[in-house]
Amino acid sequence: MPPLGPGLFAACAMTGTRMEHVAGPLPKHRALPPVILPLLILMPSLTPWLPRLMELA
Repeated sequence: MPPLGPGLFAACAMTGTRMEHVAGPLPKHRALPPVILPLLILMPSLTPWLPRLMELA
């Protein structure tokens, strides 16, 4: 996963948002990729599922 610190710090500085308000919800968003990526590796048929659902593919 990419480092979020510099981008988060810059975004908070530009918008005037406090770091506590932005960094609070981050752990649950950072926990999803390690769960989803193995599923997509083990079951590649899941990859086109959402585009097909949205009739994009």
